[in-house]
Amino acid sequence: MSNKKPIGWPQAIRDVLIASINKGQLPVLFFGLILLLIVYKMPSEVAGQLAIKIVQDLEDWYLAGYAGFGIVVVGWTLHAKSLNRQIVRLLERK
Repeated sequence: MSNKKPIGWPQAIRDVLIASINKGQLPVLFFGLILLLIVYKMPSEVAGQLAIKIVQDLEDWYLAGYAGFGIVVVGWTLHAKSLNRQIVRLLERK
């Protein structure tokens, strides 16, 4: 029999905060939460218009620079992680 209690939402939030602090992603987490809160508090008509505007701007290539920036950031992150794994393997070999 296990004496473990089920994990509740306070423990889950604590774990997410600790993981984001350890990985240096706390500012990104707060920025995302603020954006979600702003969109959540918008009237549904305005949020719908915002979504339509974003899709139209993507179709008209007005947001191509931002999309390209996001792609570059994701690519850089994946590349940095692969280099880190290679370095760790190299150091463990010696």
